[in-house]
Amino acid sequence: MRDAIAFISNQKDPAAINDNVNFFFGPDIAFTCWAKMGLYDAEFDGVKPWYAKIPRVQCMDGFVLITEALKGGDGLDVLVCLESTTMVKLKELYANIDYLQD
Repeated sequence: MRDAIAFISNQKDPAAINDNVNFFFGPDIAFTCWAKMGLYDAEFDGVKPWYAKIPRVQCMDGFVLITEALKGGDGLDVLVCLESTTMVKLKELYANIDYLQD
């Protein structure tokens, strides 16, 4: 957030800034993080959720969502939505990085 604010404040014409994102079937990827947002603190009729996720959407190419792990779990859940050939490339890359194989 600080970097975004600094970037905007350093522009001569902030109104000219645009996101220029092309992630659905394009070369870009959109990342969003919902960790530490209290997803499991909500209460519905006295019941708190044990898992929160986004609904399944057809055509979610180029999207990464990071959330807290299942309630009570450690770490993070990461949802990666990529076009199928790109996903194959990511799997191959992952398989060739030794420190990710723990």
